[in-house]
Amino acid sequence: YAQAHELSNRYASGFAKLGIRKGDHVAVMLSNCPEFIWTIWGLGKLGAVTVPLNTAARGDLLRYFITQSDSCCVVVGSELADRVAEALGPGCSMRAFVTLGGAGSALAGLGSPLVDLAAFADEPAQEPDRDGVLASDPQYIMYTSGTTGPSKGVISPHSQAHGVGRSLAQNYGYRPDDVLYTCLPLFHGNALWYSAYAALWADCTLAVSPRFSAGSFWDEIRAIGATQF
Repeated sequence: YAQAHELSNRYASGFAKLGIRKGDHVAVMLSNCPEFIWTIWGLGKLGAVTVPLNTAARGDLLRYFITQSDSCCVVVGSELADRVAEALGPGCSMRAFVTLGGAGSALAGLGSPLVDLAAFADEPAQEPDRDGVLASDPQYIMYTSGTTGPSKGVISPHSQAHGVGRSLAQNYGYRPDDVLYTCLPLFHGNALWYSAYAALWADCTLAVSPRFSAGSFWDEIRAIGATQF
């Protein structure tokens, strides 16, 4: 947890260097990885608002997510970079694209600065001033599935994620020696709130798999000693 605190401070410093401030909206399109956690918590420490994007989104829907949310910056994994570039197209005005594992030629051609997310781990670890960040301030804009119409951006405050995590940890009796396993996507409220924030509130271990696999699921459960999935 000390390392998580330090890394999220460093990521906050990296985003602050890009000019990200309280109230700015930052779209995040990353597959399950530790950097997802450092990104959203680093942005949270600045009071910035994370817009987690469904990694299956593409084309007009992806463009809608980014533009309708008024995102000024996009954090994207290398395997998804070309899809973001195709969706936004020439003329998009992003403060920066922050990429994990490389940007790809298409994203580089949009004209916005490209920044390496992994380099944020080397930024200063000084904790940002969070006096102005309140529990009631927005932390996420979570998009609905769009089953009955266009997806809606649901504004979620800091207190919601922590309220859910605290409730889960208390009601299920999680302890520091527990290992919570999830193979669900961190961009969704299930893995984010019911696993990541529950682990945070229980002081226990979060184990994140890139995706569900019927062939390796139980092997992963046994290998990490999961007590909950």
